[in-house]
Amino acid sequence: MRKLRPSILALLLGLFCFIPAVGATTAIPENENIKETGPTPNKFTWGVELGSSIDLSGYDTSTFDADIILGFRTRTIRTIGIGTGIHRAFGSDNTFVPIYAIINTSFRSAPAPCFFHCKIGYSFNTIGNSPTYGDVMASIGLGFNLAMRKKFQSHIIVGYGFRHIDSRHRELTPIHAKNINLAQIAFGLMF
Repeated sequence: MRKLRPSILALLLGLFCFIPAVGATTAIPENENIKETGPTPNKFTWGVELGSSIDLSGYDTSTFDADIILGFRTRTIRTIGIGTGIHRAFGSDNTFVPIYAIINTSFRSAPAPCFFHCKIGYSFNTIGNSPTYGDVMASIGLGFNLAMRKKFQSHIIVGYGFRHIDSRHRELTPIHAKNINLAQIAFGLMF
């Protein structure tokens, strides 16, 4: 498992270096008449999401989630970037700190009422009184636009998430499952 961690960190570092290049590659010719209906293309974007992850596995790891997202947007991709957050459990001392790559897209250039949402990354987990160990986390879902302006967007995301639990945590805590399944809901603002 220790041999896998450097490769995960290298993958995340590669994504961080690749994301600015993706946002900068789509150029719009100046002489074309293009009707602007959605957000400004090829623009830096940032935002916050507040939500909750409900533990479907029964291990008391339901959390309140607060995340910050940085990235770019294009005509077809609402957000492609990176994010981090603090996910604190409701009734216990469990804390999860994810760092992830994120993409939100409706797969079309015209504004749409909903969009595809995906996060994948690495989470530093402190469960109970055990030391902090990390593992893979992911989330997939469907987002619904509430307001869409050129400089401001709000949305609600409903989805499924999972957290992989490190074998060392399974030995030191009452969590014996390799994965925790989560139902997630979040309210987000992007600028």
